[in-house]
Parts: sequence; C-alpha cells; structure tokens
Amino acid sequence: RRFALGDFQKVAAFSSATHAAAAYADATRLKNTRIVGVEALNWLADESQKRIDGNVKISYYLPEHGVIRETTQRQTWLWLDDAQSWRLDAGLPRLRR
Repeated sequence: RRFALGDFQKVAAFSSATHAAAAYADATRLKNTRIVGVEALNWLADESQKRIDGNVKISYYLPEHGVIRETTQRQTWLWLDDAQSWRLDAGLPRLRR
C-alpha cells in the first residue's frame, strides 16, 4: 500500500515522546526533505496488545541534490485508547543525505 505524505515534519508528529528530541533534530536538519512514498511491508497485528509491527519502505526527495532515496525501517505502532489514535513507537528513520 502506498500513500503520499507532505513532509518529514508531519511524520514527526506521530512519534512517541521518547523519540521527540531526535525527531525534532532530524526535522530541522532535513527541513527541505520531502517524503514522497511509504510502503508497508510484512505487517503483523496483535489485537490483544493493540499493536502493529512491520517494515516500512520510505522514499524521500532531497531537493538540494535532486535525488530520491529509499530506506527501510522496522516500526511498531501502538493504539492509544484515550487519544483514539495510533502512535509510532519505533522512532523516526535516519534519512541520509
């Protein structure tokens, strides 16, 4: 499944508080970087734990270099009953320039 995301800073908003500092640093360092595609691979859901684990292939565009790069990350998403939303518990991927 593919979907477009506006930019890296929007993705940081879904990260857990424990990863907030790293997410902010990456969002600042990569402020012009655009996430152009995300593909979910090999997802496993555990309904009793309200958790989803899987790999994500992320494509991103670096305008200063004029290239699109890809990275793969293992992610864990947790359901928050009080917020009625999912939270990324794996931290954000390290995007290389």
